[in-house]
Amino acid sequence: MNMEKEQSNNRAGIVACETSPAGIALLKKLEGLRTEPYICPGGTLTVGFGQTISRKDAYSISASEAEAMLQASLSKTYAPDIKRLVRVPLSQREFDTLVSLDYNIGATILNDPTKDIKNNRHQIEMLPLLNALCYDEASLEFPKFTKGGPEKKYYRGLLKRRMTEMFVFRNSASVPEALRVPIEDDNFRKITKCDSIAKYWEESGQQNLRDEAILLYKAYNDQAEAFEAAK
Repeated sequence: MNMEKEQSNNRAGIVACETSPAGIALLKKLEGLRTEPYICPGGTLTVGFGQTISRKDAYSISASEAEAMLQASLSKTYAPDIKRLVRVPLSQREFDTLVSLDYNIGATILNDPTKDIKNNRHQIEMLPLLNALCYDEASLEFPKFTKGGPEKKYYRGLLKRRMTEMFVFRNSASVPEALRVPIEDDNFRKITKCDSIAKYWEESGQQNLRDEAILLYKAYNDQAEAFEAAK
């Protein structure tokens, strides 16, 4: 059975879905742990595993407190976001990566990304495609969510994260052919001196982005297999 067929067979209703242990482990690797408050590239006060906080909550926390904050936000906010926005069956890995994306960008942008300045000049149709059962096409939308920070510029770390999420969602670490076509964003071309996202990933000196994303993808698979074996 090929991976696409297996992925399709594993899809189910998501009403009872929660982020899996593998999904949580991946999210923790993507976010990193900071026990002291800091200003993230997006300009917001943050602590723990990328949790936004107010100034009155800007104090040091322990690793166990960060873990508790993450678990609470996933169960109370980010998993419910996906259940509310997605109206079609998902596999566990698809659910996990959508939660990861939502955790990073927020439900407002996920639901209506083209109105946000961070995605200016990109037509992003992830949810409409997904809710039309166009899973493969929806997966190609991940790399479009790569701008951030006060200057709304491209971040290499975001591109690596989006690559990882796309690989896990597709259950494949190969670059889709559709991402090899020329891109139209002059800002991206100016920064990267490349004509396509795939070329940027694979050109000399940037290969580590793809390599790191593949390692994270494999780590997710290892965690998912270990969890299934322990059931």
